[in-house]
Amino acid sequence: MRPSKLVSTIAAACLLTGATMASAIDLAYTDFADVSGLQLNDRAATIGNAVTDDAGRKVLRLTDNYSQKGSAFLKTAVSLADNVSFSTYFQFRMTQGDGFYESGEFPVKGADGIVFVMNTANNTTGTAGEGMGYRGFWFGAGVEFDTFNNGAPVDADGNHVGIDLDGSVQSVVAKKITEGLFNNGQVWSAWVDYDGVADVLAVRVAQGASALRPTDAAISTTVDLDAKALGDDVYFGFTSATGSLRNNHDILRWEIETIPVAAPIPEPGSIVLLGLGGLVLAARARRARV
Repeated sequence: MRPSKLVSTIAAACLLTGATMASAIDLAYTDFADVSGLQLNDRAATIGNAVTDDAGRKVLRLTDNYSQKGSAFLKTAVSLADNVSFSTYFQFRMTQGDGFYESGEFPVKGADGIVFVMNTANNTTGTAGEGMGYRGFWFGAGVEFDTFNNGAPVDADGNHVGIDLDGSVQSVVAKKITEGLFNNGQVWSAWVDYDGVADVLAVRVAQGASALRPTDAAISTTVDLDAKALGDDVYFGFTSATGSLRNNHDILRWEIETIPVAAPIPEPGSIVLLGLGGLVLAARARRARV
C-alpha cells in the first residue's frame, strides 16, 4: 500500500470548466514511511521518517525528549478564499512520558501536547514548553491536545482539547477530556471540520484507532479563517513541544481534503459541469463518512 497519496481531481475539474480556485487537496497518509511531501522543522527534521513505533508502524514523530519543539507541514499551500471548507481526520499517540501527580487532578505522564495547525508559513515552529510549538505564529489557527496544566489564564486543567487563534495558546474555547489521558499511550482519533460558508470550526475526539466519529462536536467556535490569514494561502500541519517533562509525540495517520463551494447549477446539456457537480458531491459524501 502506498504510504501517501495526493490527488487533485477537484482542481482538475475546475480547470476543465473554467472555474477558479487557487488550490485543493485530497490527501491521505496511512503511515509516514515517506515524508517527502512534508516540510519538517526543528526536532521533527532531525528525526525524519526513521521512526518505527513499538507496534511496528512508521510514525511522524515531532518530539522525543526534554525541551524540544518540532513541526511538520504540507509543502502544498491551500487557499481558504471563496468559502472553501475543509475536513481532516488524524490519529495521534503520546508515549514514554514522565511526571508526577498534579494537585491530585491527573497523574501527569509527560508534556506538553500536540497542535493541529493552519499557518501562513510552513518552515517554522513556535515556542517550546507550554507553547506546544504553536505559540508565536503571527497568524495561526490551531486545535490543541494539551497534556499539562500550566495554570491560568493559559490552562484550566491538564487534559483538554482547545481551539487557539493568532498564535496564542490561551484557547478561545476548551473542554476537559475525561475519557482518558491524551498521553496514556493509547491511540486517539480526532476530526476537525471547517465550514467556510458558516465560518464554524468544530472538533471531535475519541480514544481508539477504530473509534467512531462522535455525533456531537466536543468544541466549536465561529471564526473566519480566510480573514484571519489576510487572504494569504495557508499550510496544514502539526506542532508539538516539551519542557521539563517529555513525551514522544507521534502522528500515526492523517487524511485531509478541502471542499470548494459547489458551482451554480449549469444549463442542461453541460456534461462537463455536471461532472464537476458529481465530484463535489462525492467529496462531501466522503467527508460525511469520516
